Amino acid sequence: MANSRYVGSRTNNQVEYEALIAALESAVTLNAEEVICHLDSELIVKQLNGEYKVKNSELRKLWRKAHELSSRFKKVNFINVPRTNIQIQKADALVNKALDEFSSHTGGENPRF
Repeated sequence: MANSRYVGSRTNNQVEYEALIAALESAVTLNAEEVICHLDSELIVKQLNGEYKVKNSELRKLWRKAHELSSRFKKVNFINVPRTNIQIQKADALVNKALDEFSSHTGGENPRF
């Protein structure tokens, strides 16, 4: 299921965490027992796998939520994939669609990042 929406001004890492949280919440509602998450952010994958500390306070809040949701599954894998991955390219197309829709509703004004 593909879903996109404009989320306002956020960093790439914040948006990546928010998308992951939404996916994990969906997996919970589907009663999934095992989840494999493919992310194009090596930083976030390493944070989720415990290889890196989460120093940024805003990211730490999102990490906690993702960690809490992850504990609801028997098994969760976080895998870093390259930006050339077809699924990442599809996600990028959804981002562009959401930005285009936002721009068309605001009279052509581009969102600020």
